[in-house]
Amino acid sequence: MKKAFIVLSIILFLSQQVLAQDFSLKEAIDYALNHNPKIIIAKDKIKKAEVIIKAANKRLDLNISVHVGYSPLSDKQGMGFSVSQDLERLLGANRKEKDLASLDLNSAKQEYIIAEQQIVREVVSAFNNLETAQDNARLKDAEHLDAEKILEFAQEKFNLGNISMDELLAKQRGLRESEFAAGQARKQLEEAHLVFYQAIGYQEK
Repeated sequence: MKKAFIVLSIILFLSQQVLAQDFSLKEAIDYALNHNPKIIIAKDKIKKAEVIIKAANKRLDLNISVHVGYSPLSDKQGMGFSVSQDLERLLGANRKEKDLASLDLNSAKQEYIIAEQQIVREVVSAFNNLETAQDNARLKDAEHLDAEKILEFAQEKFNLGNISMDELLAKQRGLRESEFAAGQARKQLEEAHLVFYQAIGYQEK
C-alpha cells in the first residue's frame, strides 16, 4: 500500500512540473512581459495616452489650418475679431490637451519601466525558488523510497532475529519521518508553482 502511495506521489510530482519545465528563464520573463496584469495595465495606459495625443494633434493641425486660412477681410458681417479670438481659445485648449496627454504618456512609460523591472525581479526569484523546490522534492522523495527499502530489509533481519525490536521501530520511525518530509517538500513545491504562475501571469484553462 505504501509503495503504491509513493509511486502515485512521484507521478503527481512529475506531472506538476511539465508546464514549468516548458519555460527557460528567458521564456518565463518573455511570457510574463506579455501576460502579467501589471505590464498589461501599463501598456494600456501608454496606448491610451498615444491615442489622445494623436487625436489632439489632428484637431490642432485642423484648427491651425482654419486659423491661417481665415481672413477678417472676407468677413462681411464684421465678426473677424470675435472668430479670431474663438480660434485662439480653441488652439489653446488643443495645446493644453496635448500637453496633458504628453505628461500622461511620460508617466505611463515610467510606470511601464518600473513594472517591467519589478516583474523581471519577481520572475527570476520565483523561477529560482521553483527550481530549488523541485530539487528538494526530488531529494525527499528519493529519501522516502530509500527509507521504504531500509525498513523492508530491517523487517527481514528482525524476522531472522538479527536485530532487536527497538532497531526495527527506529526504522519504522525513520520511514514515517521521511514520508512527512516528502509531503512537506511536495507542499512547498505546489506553493512554488503557484507563485511562479502568478509571477508570469499564467492562468490554467
